[in-house]
Amino acid sequence: AASARVNVLASAPDTVAMLAVGAAGVGKSTWSARHALDRCDGQPTCWAEAKHLRLDSPDPLSTQLVQAAYGVPDIARVPELSELLRRERLRVLMVVDGIDEVRDFERLMLALREHRTSALGPYTILLLTCREEALAALEDHLAAWRPELLNAKDDGRGGTRISLGPLHDHEVEEFLQGEGATAEQTRLVLAALPAHLSGIPLFLLQALELVRKGEEIDPDRAIQSYADF
Repeated sequence: AASARVNVLASAPDTVAMLAVGAAGVGKSTWSARHALDRCDGQPTCWAEAKHLRLDSPDPLSTQLVQAAYGVPDIARVPELSELLRRERLRVLMVVDGIDEVRDFERLMLALREHRTSALGPYTILLLTCREEALAALEDHLAAWRPELLNAKDDGRGGTRISLGPLHDHEVEEFLQGEGATAEQTRLVLAALPAHLSGIPLFLLQALELVRKGEEIDPDRAIQSYADF
């Protein structure tokens, strides 16, 4: 459902930015990276961790896009890339993963604003990801910049917040297969994990690692780990 919602929003000409929110461990990074990869055949895409952006440099988002396009972080090539996108009538989907992990969030907000007014701004759709537990501390900043990021309703008012929940049954199997799990390993993982943890990628990966090592999965320990997490 989340990927379908992104596809709809990314195809809308007036979409500037989207915010995908999910609980810790739900797999925001994995989901966003896979979504970017799935779209790259039909749309230019770029995936970057927010904490690794060079926020002390001019227009770090545009620099990251140039790096992805040309292999060098040369800010002087922004007009060249902008002209290419304009000529081809394309917009880049840029994923900025883990905005809550940035130490200086105000500096990140400045970078987002700067990029929007840059030559690449009109040709970029931003997909930001954030932990649900951290969102309250960031809401005022986000609302002042793009209030639609906090509106999850598809009610005609331009809401672009997307909720990420646990994986469904078929998604769990696809996820494990994507991690190289055999049918037998998948069966063992699903048989061992408690139902409320079986859709959370973090615990699926941990359980798969134990299965591969031939170790037993302790459901009680997994539940306690989830509570501590």
